[in-house]
Amino acid sequence: MDEQNTQGTEANDEADAPASKDELLERIRNSHDTFEATLARLNAEQMLAPALEGGWSPKDIMSHITAWERLTVQRLQARNDKEALDKIMKIFEGEDEDQAVNAVNMGFYLESRDLPLPEVRKAFNSSYEDIVREVEGLSEESLLQRNDSFLRDGAPLWEVIAGNTFDHYPEHQQAIQRWIDQPGPAGTERGQD
Repeated sequence: MDEQNTQGTEANDEADAPASKDELLERIRNSHDTFEATLARLNAEQMLAPALEGGWSPKDIMSHITAWERLTVQRLQARNDKEALDKIMKIFEGEDEDQAVNAVNMGFYLESRDLPLPEVRKAFNSSYEDIVREVEGLSEESLLQRNDSFLRDGAPLWEVIAGNTFDHYPEHQQAIQRWIDQPGPAGTERGQD
């Protein structure tokens, strides 16, 4: 399961496929850097403001991304163990695709909404490091070509990774950026103080 949909990513078109493991890592890092640059424009009070869709704050978005990165690492590690992978995937059972992802997102939100910002930041940094390390440890072949894993019926692993990294970060980065760009109460832009 990835955040965009439960069967794959929106980036599974061959034209979107990275040409190498290095390119995949570069896309992850560049997209994450852009997201981080947007977050860096916010002060602690703004990080906690429930101003985004669903009343979420930028801190909530960081927790959301952390949860999906962690889930992706778990899935990658269990990709050749059908029983372990089935246990992980149980969180998505019993509902249609959109409802399943929405329910998982709400569960992630409820688990983390009361966490303090420093704890969320630490987990956010850690989950990013974990997913990069996991990708670095995988073979280029398993990342880019169909394989014999149980994950998504042997689809190239980059597709699952993309949906929870370089295809996922921009969705939330752009929402935060739109909020930053709105005039603030005193006619100033957020993220400029």
